[in-house]
Amino acid sequence: MMVHTSETVRLKFFIDLLMHKRHPVMLVGTSGCGKSALLNEKLNSLSEEYAVCNVPFNYYTTSELLQRVLERPLEKKAGKNYAPPGNKKLVYFIDDINMPMVDQYGTVQPHTLIRQHMDYGHWYDRTKHTLKDIHNVQYVAAMNPTAGSFTINPRLQRHFNVFAVSFPCMESLNLIYSSLLDQHLKSSSMKFNPTLTRMTEPMVQAALQLHQKVAATFMPTATKFHYIFNLRDLTNIFQGLLFCTGETVKAPIELLRCWLHETQRVYGDRLLEEKDLEMLTKLQVDVTKKIFEIFLHLRRTRQQMVFALLCNTGKNVKYDIHLQAAAETPCCTKHVFTPLTLQELDETEVMAKPNVFCHFARGIGEPRYLPIKSWVDLNAILQDALTTYNELNAAMNLVLFEDAMAHVCRINRILECPRGNALLVGVGGSGKQSLARLAAFISGLEVFQITLTKEYSIQELRSDLANLYVRAGLKNLGTVFLMTDAHVPDEKFLVLINDLLASGEIPDLFPEDEVENIVSSVRNEVREGKRESSRVESLRHSPNKVLAPPYEAFHHHELAIAVNSASGPVITLPIFWVG
Repeated sequence: MMVHTSETVRLKFFIDLLMHKRHPVMLVGTSGCGKSALLNEKLNSLSEEYAVCNVPFNYYTTSELLQRVLERPLEKKAGKNYAPPGNKKLVYFIDDINMPMVDQYGTVQPHTLIRQHMDYGHWYDRTKHTLKDIHNVQYVAAMNPTAGSFTINPRLQRHFNVFAVSFPCMESLNLIYSSLLDQHLKSSSMKFNPTLTRMTEPMVQAALQLHQKVAATFMPTATKFHYIFNLRDLTNIFQGLLFCTGETVKAPIELLRCWLHETQRVYGDRLLEEKDLEMLTKLQVDVTKKIFEIFLHLRRTRQQMVFALLCNTGKNVKYDIHLQAAAETPCCTKHVFTPLTLQELDETEVMAKPNVFCHFARGIGEPRYLPIKSWVDLNAILQDALTTYNELNAAMNLVLFEDAMAHVCRINRILECPRGNALLVGVGGSGKQSLARLAAFISGLEVFQITLTKEYSIQELRSDLANLYVRAGLKNLGTVFLMTDAHVPDEKFLVLINDLLASGEIPDLFPEDEVENIVSSVRNEVREGKRESSRVESLRHSPNKVLAPPYEAFHHHELAIAVNSASGPVITLPIFWVG
């Protein structure tokens, strides 16, 4: 869902105008500012006369690989002319355009190929060395000036209309997340208590203030290079809140505790040291005191129910009494409203431990997002799940102490998210794989691992990933792709994983003879979606479908390897420190 602001509306106006006139467009901005989301929203809204080819760049992208990807959606016309099928217009979306390697002569091979096409309208056949005139195609691109080679050659950049995309202002962020949360809380299908809709404004304000404080407090260093917090983290907080329903959250304090849990997961799981975790807890308490001066007091007697809410919405503190909630409670014959302060409930209600939410808190067969009752109850549930797992699979000797149980809950939370991914970091023997397997079993997902041999190369990895796409997409089998550091003998392996995480597509993954089989398998579904079942559209549909079920649980004891040439995993993945 795309919530437009004044900034995105302005950008969208110029993008629409320029693309209609077939002028190349490039959006430039830091990671997480919404470049790709804005362009994807535009590309997905194009009419049926357009087709789209996503081309994610990485450090190892070469001109040969790029040319194969660019030529795949084209077909031969008369003579030396090539164009999209029929009368379609093709849009190439080049993401992370400045990521490819710069050679010793200062040249970037993929950039030279694109520039040649934009200058002369052709490129050369690599076998016959003859010209290929390319028609009815255009380019849009996105670039992060803080990654890769930082810039691109001016001879290529001059072709693009370049727009800077800044991090949204506080007013825009407030509009975006207020719209998302308010729509969820007011949804008739969710059946929330009407009083919870009043939590939207303070909860969004609290999230924005906490994000500002976290980004300013925890700066990246040589040893903490993964301390990168951007718009994705804010989105992940509200994605967790959207798991709540009226059945699971009935009172404002429960929603606040869920918010505290989500912020702890999004920010706390990334932190490396205990002192950083303590500082995050302090920031949470400070923001909670400032925004929610506390909001629920509930007493139950046979003839009395008491509700109270105190919201701090700015300079003036106001008491917001939820008469409607009390009036809708049948047992209420008398209402007494008592404003409370955070200190009176600190560590007893709002900050009570454990504050852990998961999708199996009431049992494996009841997938509702609820807080666990206690470690004892959670242990009983997980022991039953482990026993069942051992009966059906190779037995795991897993000791379920508190940290291990917490990690299972965290991994389960990630696996229940659309395209959820996780990075598990810890020394050997700390139980990373076992925890991931148990969490996958609880989520009803199969586990897929590559079998490493002495001759295993990147080609074998591509073949295994292609099989994973077919298994998860065509056969519709929910799958966890579990990859360990032992499965990465070559740094280039991470490039494929980066493409999988960043865009959901791995360029040139399937051989040409397999493409038609995939197209035939998904053509009916494309038609049911009222989209023309062309070859390009069918190919686009297939990887989108495949990437919904699979998840990556990749762990590595040296995260720096992932940053050298592929920044996507470190920036986008939730990180869990195991052991």
